[in-house]
Amino acid sequence: MSSTLDHAGESSLALRDVDAAGAGGRERLLLAARYELAEVGVGAVSLRSIARRAGVSHAAPKHHFGDRAGLFTALATEGFGHLATSLRQAASQGLRGQDLLSALGRTYLGCALEQPALFDLMIRPELVRDDDAQLQAAQRDAYAVLGEAVGGGPVRSAGNADRTNIAWAFIHGLAVLVRTGALARATRDDPRVLDEIADDLIRHFSADLLRRPKRRGPGMTSEKGPR
Repeated sequence: MSSTLDHAGESSLALRDVDAAGAGGRERLLLAARYELAEVGVGAVSLRSIARRAGVSHAAPKHHFGDRAGLFTALATEGFGHLATSLRQAASQGLRGQDLLSALGRTYLGCALEQPALFDLMIRPELVRDDDAQLQAAQRDAYAVLGEAVGGGPVRSAGNADRTNIAWAFIHGLAVLVRTGALARATRDDPRVLDEIADDLIRHFSADLLRRPKRRGPGMTSEKGPR
């Protein structure tokens, strides 16, 4: 699973990417915001610094997004959209059962490690407009891939929601352990051992989850996806 843990990271989002994209004002701001987010973290991001980095007026972020929460909502929506696309690509390889769930786990882990600051933002509802329709749709789309893999049916079906939540909680928790270096310390910073451990955890978890009986009773009714 070397391709999962070998990643360039968000530092590769240089200013030249903004210029090379030939994007309009809104797109330039989003590209600059991703770079700013990766460099300084969500707590230090400011609209003025993003505007300066994007080469637009200081009033541009407010014009396009309203406020900081609006910009963060757009970033999170893009993030979930990218995640959903990546998961669906992994799911389209003709895999089934444990192999499919393992592939989705590795894909999720790869996305989380490639853009850790963005993933932090994506799961913090207090920083975004939680009721935004586009954000909710992107969340549902990404969440649905896991639901289909663990239960072969919709997320909202009885019992399937539980297994989907368990799958999401496991793989995101693993991503946090890898990103913060907790697993690296346990493996004496040997990337090959870390890679093998992460792969084994995903594989064994996938096998165990698929053996779990579905809980009888009403399933999750929320359509927002994981939080």
